[in-house]
Amino acid sequence: MYKIVLVDDERWALVYLEKIFSRNDLSFEVVGTASSSAIAANVVRKIKPDVIITDVQIPNMSGLELLRQLREDGYNGEAVIVSAYQEFNYAKEAFRYGVFDYCVKPIGRDAAEDLLKQLAVRLREKEKRTCPESLRRADFVSEEKEEALIFQKLLVYIKNHYTEKLLIRDLANEFAFSPNYCSSLFVKNVGMTFSRYLTKLRMEHAAELVRTTLFSTGEIASRVGYEDETYFYKVFKKYYGVSPIRFRSGYDTSE
Repeated sequence: MYKIVLVDDERWALVYLEKIFSRNDLSFEVVGTASSSAIAANVVRKIKPDVIITDVQIPNMSGLELLRQLREDGYNGEAVIVSAYQEFNYAKEAFRYGVFDYCVKPIGRDAAEDLLKQLAVRLREKEKRTCPESLRRADFVSEEKEEALIFQKLLVYIKNHYTEKLLIRDLANEFAFSPNYCSSLFVKNVGMTFSRYLTKLRMEHAAELVRTTLFSTGEIASRVGYEDETYFYKVFKKYYGVSPIRFRSGYDTSE
């Protein structure tokens, strides 16, 4: 149901306009009325109607000035200007503010029906233009959530297998992804490559073992996924700035 707000300083006119523009059969409903520009501005901001139908002559400011103010505030609904005079200058200025139509009083029921039918076409066209964008945003959010879930599964798998020989292609094969895609997930989600993340995980575990056990360097290397003790030693020293032995002795780097 499309929402309409009516603006006219004459009460009897509002009653009449409400009767001819409330057409459930055409999917239009009058949801608010106002007798001045100040009231109208508040009603429009609160309700955000699809259509405003306003008289040109209303208290405080003209209907055109009201529309200009609403446009500046971000209102992008349809607007119809109603006037007792078929004044060209009014009409010209009205269309500068994206007015859908400029109608001369009195508006008959048939004219109102024709206007609503034209408005319905316009509003449906706007919906068609905005819906694909909304769907694209929804699809993007859905993809982001799915990607986050996939990455969490990758992390769980790594934490369960990092003590083994593990390469990016092994991870990709396990989840049926390309190695490039797996690599991009790491950079996007943790800001580092898979290799750096795996090293970080292994070094943190290694440091814990150095601190809390008396395992040899070779035993620790094996427990965190390094077959070559010498290579593990070099990686550990580069990562922490000290050898495993000095790390164990409390960072005492003196000879």
